This record gives sequence, structure tokens and C-alpha cells, in this order.
Amino acid sequence: MKKTRDEIEKNFLVDECDSIIGKSESFLKVLELARLSANADVPIFIGGESGTGKEVVADYIHKHSARAGRRILKINCVALPENLFESELFGYEAHAFTGAVKDKKGLFELADKGTIFLDEIAEIPLSLQPKLLRALQEKEILRIGGNMPVKVDFRVIAASNKDLKKMVADGRFREDLYYRLNVVELKIPPLRERRDDLSLLIDYFVKIFSKKYNKSILGFEKNALECLENYPWPGNIREVKNLVERLIIFEKTKYISNKHFPADLCSRAMACQSGSCSDKTEELHLKPVDDYEKRLIENALIEFGGNRTRAAEKLKMHRNTISRKIREYGIEIKN
Repeated sequence: MKKTRDEIEKNFLVDECDSIIGKSESFLKVLELARLSANADVPIFIGGESGTGKEVVADYIHKHSARAGRRILKINCVALPENLFESELFGYEAHAFTGAVKDKKGLFELADKGTIFLDEIAEIPLSLQPKLLRALQEKEILRIGGNMPVKVDFRVIAASNKDLKKMVADGRFREDLYYRLNVVELKIPPLRERRDDLSLLIDYFVKIFSKKYNKSILGFEKNALECLENYPWPGNIREVKNLVERLIIFEKTKYISNKHFPADLCSRAMACQSGSCSDKTEELHLKPVDDYEKRLIENALIEFGGNRTRAAEKLKMHRNTISRKIREYGIEIKN
């Protein structure tokens, strides 16, 4: 027997302190797994299309982990030129190359005792992937120009909008690094698959940007809202945020009309409503959430010799909850 929707929503409907907005079942399951995984202190891979909120979920995991009191350092691998990857991640020693006048710590050293978020991990050059793999396996790094490894305590969360498994098959990403990064794998569903969240997101951004621009806008006119509700949102949450902000800047009344909408927004919305929407995106296939939850519980029980109380404490569950899930998943406890 799975958790009821009401039980899940009680904890995750609107988690304002983490800026997470959602009530759709698919998204709530991701958040449930994110919370369960937070204290496991293992690498986590977050997949999903651009604009779905992968960075927000990474922040959520960090804030619910034992490392919450330390920093989460982030790097967007798309934004880094290939020749700077190694120095940014691992640092360098003075005089390692021309211009290196003093030692510089890299991202891994700066994140000691904290979390590293590697966004768009698919862009890491193949030539650097062995060094990244070694850092993950050994929890130590070697600066450019250095000869003494530096021990570092960090947790890695990686994300990508690309299918890493396909990249492995194509020889564009190391298989051993892929499996090292996704001990736990989360998939953020696109907004078109969590339509229940759209009205919450629209209301949230209206409040945020009305306050930012000192306006008293209450929402959207009915016709305008219908367009938004039927539009496919290929840019996901980021597109909602950007559109609402732009509309509020131009709006002078209390309710936003469609006069400042992008030219094709309502026509595309109508096409989707009639079933002829042409928006197609590559799907990322991940294992069901229940499989991961079962594996987390099994690993915790093994770690503590079958002690349910200690396993529940590690996973931030009530002992009764973990006992119920042991029955549901048919987990065998070996002392």
C-alpha cells in the first residue's frame, strides 16, 4: 500500500522555505525521494528538461542533509571553457603555469564538508572525466602542478538535461563515471506532465513580481488564464517565471490580459487543446521512485544489522513508517 496523496501533500504541497511549489503526484514523489536521499550522503543525479527546477531540487536536498550547515557550491559546466575546467574544479599550485602566481583552491576544496552541484555534467570534457572519477572514488584531489593529494570531504549532486545513458553508449561519457554519479537518480517531470502545478506556479510568480515592481496585480483575466493553462510550456518553469515577470512589468490594471502575450502563445495553446500540439521533447527514462526507496531502506538495514530504529533515524522516518514499508516491499531483514 502506497502513501495516499493527502499524506504526501501534507509535507510537500508548498514548501515555501525551499521555494518549492507543487502538488502534482509525479512531482511529490520526486520530492519524497529527494528527502529520503538527502541524508544518505551518496552522489545524486538529477535529470530533466531545461527549466524544470533541477537546481532548486539540489538546494532542497542540501538543506535537508547533514551538510546543511555548510556551503553548497555550484558550477555550470556549460559556461566553462574547456581549458578552465581542471583549474576551476581542482585548483592549482603556484607556478604550475604562466600566470599562476599563488596557490588556488578549486571547487572541491572550497566545498569541504559541504555539497558540490555540477550542473550540466554532460559537458565535462572526456579528458577530465578520469580525474573527476578518481576524486569521487578516493575523496581526494590533486591540484594542477601538485604532487601531494589533498583529502576532501564533499557530497556531489549532478544534473543534466541530456540522456547520459545514451551518451555512454555513444562513447561521449565514461560508463564508470556515469554509475558513480547516479547512485540515486531523480527525474524532474516536465511541466506538461504536472499540469496541477501550473496554477500554483502562476499565482506564486504573480505575487513575487507584483511585490518586486510595486504593483497590485491580483492575477489573470479568464481568457488569458485559459491560454496559459492549455499552452505546452516547452521552457517549463523557467518559461512561466520569465513570462509572468514580463507581463507584470507592462500591466497597468489589477488583472493581466492577453494583449502583451507572445504572438503565437494562444494559437499554440488552442492547437494543444484540440489534440494537435506538435511540441515533442526527448524523454529521459529513470527507474520508478519505489525502487529507489526500497534500495535505500535495504542499505540502511544492512548498515545497522537489521535495527529498524537506527535505520529509520538515518532515513528521517518514523519507526512505524519503515516497518510498514518493509512489509510493503517484502524486504527480508538479515541479522
